Amino acid sequence: MNQNEINLSGCSTHPHNLYLQLLSEVGLVGAIIPVLFQFLLILFITKLIITLYKDKQNNKLKCEILILSTFLISLFPIIPSGNFFNNWLNFIYFYPLGFYFYIKKNV
Repeated sequence: MNQNEINLSGCSTHPHNLYLQLLSEVGLVGAIIPVLFQFLLILFITKLIITLYKDKQNNKLKCEILILSTFLISLFPIIPSGNFFNNWLNFIYFYPLGFYFYIKKNV
């Protein structure tokens, strides 16, 4: 591969930051939504951990905490991430959502 073929392959030469990208592409209103989601996610996980501390045998709570932690890790604001509008990254972001809905409804 020569240098021109590498440059045509996309935006892979530098890391992205999810929150800065959303701020620059969709504005302040679009960037506030994932920030609020992150704070609500931290609050919800904290409440689940407190509930799990009282009822140590509840496996449903353990599964919920594990799946919600995947959202927290993939949306962590400090780490470099790829392009938010990329297909395979959206798969990583939203794939655990189906498992979470299944656990909330059926378990």
